[in-house]
Amino acid sequence: LCDWSSDVCSSDLDYKTAISTQQKLLNLFADSSKAPDSMLNIGMNQIEMGDNKAAKKTFADLIAKYPIAPAADKARRLQNNIK
Repeated sequence: LCDWSSDVCSSDLDYKTAISTQQKLLNLFADSSKAPDSMLNIGMNQIEMGDNKAAKKTFADLIAKYPIAPAADKARRLQNNIK
C-alpha cells in the first residue's frame, strides 16, 4: 500500500498505480487532513504521465475544495507552470 507521501507512490514510476492508490485513500479518508496531499499527488503523477489537462483539473478541484491547505499553495504554483 502507498504512503501519503508522493515519494513512496512515485518511486516505482508506475504513475497509474500511484494515482489509483491515492484515489482509494481519498475515497476511504475523504475527511482526513491528508486528503489535499493525495489530490496534489494525483495531479503531480498526472503531470509525469503527460496528462496536463487532467492535472490542471485536479489542481483546480484541490484549490476549490481546500483553498487554505498548504497543498493548495503548491497546486497553484504547479498549475501556473503547466502549459
